[in-house]
Amino acid sequence: MELFDRFDRVQYNNFELTNILRRVKPIKQVLERINVYHKYTIKEGERADTIAHDYYNDSTYAWLVYIANDIYDPYYQWPLTHPQMFNYLTRKYGDYYQTQVDIKHFKNDSYDFTVSPFTFDQWTQEQRVGWYSQTIYDWEDEENEKKRYIKLVSNRYLDQINQQVSALFN
Repeated sequence: MELFDRFDRVQYNNFELTNILRRVKPIKQVLERINVYHKYTIKEGERADTIAHDYYNDSTYAWLVYIANDIYDPYYQWPLTHPQMFNYLTRKYGDYYQTQVDIKHFKNDSYDFTVSPFTFDQWTQEQRVGWYSQTIYDWEDEENEKKRYIKLVSNRYLDQINQQVSALFN
């Protein structure tokens, strides 16, 4: 039985849905007691269920991959594939190819902030030293790539996690 089969069901707009929010906090508390995680980099096109299958030998542990990484909306919090990124940028900005040209902001690796093109244009040549432009595409791609770095709960804790999570539903 999958974890989500144990969750309460709710009616919403004539659909029966799983209420995942009700029990996530206690599960997070169980995971906070586990202090052995392994770093993992999501490969292009990988999904939580395939990672769970490869690492835990059971694709139904996709929930553990999500919850251990505070992922509650895989559509927006999981890295997009290249075709998905193309579609996303086209929907969001209207023209995928223009995102590779249009400047999002200016960056300087010595500072933890960015400035708008308007602000940058007001600066003197001296103030501009060390700053460089970042296109919309490069920024969106950088944000997407950050999502590739996750942690996996050590598989030696699966029995303990299963026991504690089961106790939450009894």
